[in-house]
Amino acid sequence: MRRSHILTNAGLASTMLLALTACGTETTPGTPTPVPSPSASAPGSRPQIPTDLPNPGPSTSAPSTAPSALAGISPCSVVPPTAIAELGASGTGEEKKLGLARHCGWYPSGKEALGVGFFDTAGIKDATGRGEKTSVKVGTGAHEAVQQDRGGVCAVSIAIGVTSRVDVQVGGFPPESCQKAKTLADAVEPLLPPQTK
Repeated sequence: MRRSHILTNAGLASTMLLALTACGTETTPGTPTPVPSPSASAPGSRPQIPTDLPNPGPSTSAPSTAPSALAGISPCSVVPPTAIAELGASGTGEEKKLGLARHCGWYPSGKEALGVGFFDTAGIKDATGRGEKTSVKVGTGAHEAVQQDRGGVCAVSIAIGVTSRVDVQVGGFPPESCQKAKTLADAVEPLLPPQTK
């Protein structure tokens, strides 16, 4: 009897260990990337807009074989100079590829960052960040949009299609980053292709 009790306890312990190991090995797709804190920036360095650009994880949107409505459009071309001037920047933005996005950015004083990113293969459901997504009306209201905190940067994601979006991001203006991102998104949204569903 004592021997079967020991075997039963050993079997129970093995089952629990297996269950705990299985829980501990669960992974989330994507590549973890550190988000630099404002205090970690070197003096005089530009702020970095932390985004889901390097790897937003698996798409939760339906796959699309059609080209994005954003194809052939420069992200810098949809930002009115008056909107940038209102936020303290000027000139043509700095355009580059960041992960999945074609991005255009401005850095007014080295402490602020303004950007517009075109995602041809990731919709607003794929946008990730630290904060909760909140629905927001931008511009004419013709596009679905959500606003989200992304660790010191506020982003407004505007739907273009199920698998495409435009992110308008502003950082370095605490606590006004979300209001400034909304102001910039209001100016950008009317210039975007119509939303398809």
